[in-house]
Amino acid sequence: MPNSFSHLKHGAVTDVGIKRKNNEDSIVTIPDHGVFCVADGMGGVQGGKIASQATITCLKNSFNSLSAPDVVAGVGNKAKLIDNALNRASRWIKTKADKKGIKGTGTTAVVIAFDGRDPCKAMILHAGDSRAYRYRGANLSQLSRDHTVANEAGVEDESQLPIMFKGVVTRAIGVSTKVELEYTPVNVQTDDIFLLSSDGLDKLLSDEDIAAFIRTGKGGDLQKLSEAMVKETNNRGGVDNVSIILIRVEEADPETLTDGTDADDLPHVGGQRRNLAASDESDVLDALDPDCVLVCDTPARDAGDAGDLITQPETRDVDRFPQVPEKSKIDSPAEARYGLKGKIVRVTIWGVALGLIAFLIWCFARFL
Repeated sequence: MPNSFSHLKHGAVTDVGIKRKNNEDSIVTIPDHGVFCVADGMGGVQGGKIASQATITCLKNSFNSLSAPDVVAGVGNKAKLIDNALNRASRWIKTKADKKGIKGTGTTAVVIAFDGRDPCKAMILHAGDSRAYRYRGANLSQLSRDHTVANEAGVEDESQLPIMFKGVVTRAIGVSTKVELEYTPVNVQTDDIFLLSSDGLDKLLSDEDIAAFIRTGKGGDLQKLSEAMVKETNNRGGVDNVSIILIRVEEADPETLTDGTDADDLPHVGGQRRNLAASDESDVLDALDPDCVLVCDTPARDAGDAGDLITQPETRDVDRFPQVPEKSKIDSPAEARYGLKGKIVRVTIWGVALGLIAFLIWCFARFL
């Protein structure tokens, strides 16, 4: 069967950085299905690394278990399959964390899925502050919206927030049994370059920096371009793990595109899908458990030939560098979105701030 995504070229890399001892990021590319994902774990080596690996394992298993990939070639059903996979991961992570009494375990994720029937369509699904960008012409655009307290409150500069709200995400996989993913449909054109990245990139490279890198290397080897961008973050301090996937869209061959129309709903493909038994997937995920010998030093089990699970060995000598605290993320996702929910977050933030001010004034008056 012709590959519907042979027009997509990609490069991918994940790196521990300079100041962290462990890499809690995980990335996966599933080029035969036009699916790519970056996950940024939180909760330390006992939680964050396992959470991000469990997420990409569930995602990869969902596509590798398809006996009739054509059924989910359309981006609509593909997005539903991704949503189901990430919610399975969320349930597993939450259950494991609760059993071990570990708080704050979870992971962000950003996924892009390209349509196998219409090369002009793609869908981005994400939770957290890992980002998706598109470089078109000479312009770089952020396609995803950061799920952070700062962004939900409309605060551009996080330094304006009380310290307890800095670096806090409002959605993540694994902090509850269910995660609400944000869907972003995107238009795709020949010569577009899409970038998925963890926040270790945008902490140190501005949008202008990223655009300059892509502008220089957009027509060349995307793997080398990805590695060059990661190298630059390390040159600037490497304060966090950093993961990058770059995808270049080339001219699609109409004969490679899948025929037919997309099914309306995933339940219709039940008879066509080789269901991965719950016990089988649990065995794969349990291999990521901290009590297992494999712990966090080896990648999740490869489930097939449809994609590559990418992890980088942590060989960098970090003992001579000062360690920075893990980024602060909340134990459960806030119900913060646009509209009323966004207003609730704003009121909460400013209410806490005003309360602290009032307390300080009372203390001053009391002891004056």
